[in-house]
Amino acid sequence: MIRSLKNGSHGKQERQFLADNRVRPIFISDDADRLRPFLLELQESRIVSDMVFAVAKDGQDPEVAARAGQAKAEELIERLTYQRW
Repeated sequence: MIRSLKNGSHGKQERQFLADNRVRPIFISDDADRLRPFLLELQESRIVSDMVFAVAKDGQDPEVAARAGQAKAEELIERLTYQRW
């Protein structure tokens, strides 16, 4: 990705966004979120992207996909011992 930014016509703007810390991983909206390691684990698990694909590509009901995703996320957080419920 960085290589394409250097060579692309919009590379200067993207490099500036990266330098200014305006581009962040999914679920990381502010610096305090970096103290919540389960957010990166959740992103890595692809649970959210799988929910989106289930709805957008496979036509699954959004509420069904959300319930399944919530259950998978809770299981992941419990397995990683981050749960506080």
